[in-house]
Amino acid sequence: MVSLDDLKLCMHSRFVPPHYRKELLFKLQWLQQGTKSVDDYFKELETTLTKIDMHESEESKMARFVSELRREIQDVVEL
Repeated sequence: MVSLDDLKLCMHSRFVPPHYRKELLFKLQWLQQGTKSVDDYFKELETTLTKIDMHESEESKMARFVSELRREIQDVVEL
């Protein structure tokens, strides 16, 4: 019987291109709020972290999230 982890590994190696994780990491590195709403930016950040399967502490996620918000929103959050 094949375990779920074995199946995931097999599916990943077969259907996910090798450069996919690298592209997601690059996207995460440059992800900013820009013209997106705070909610849309947060959803994109969460989705990207989930796709990468990156497990950050809540403090790290919050620091990453706040650091890339628009400046006027950062000022309000810091208060």
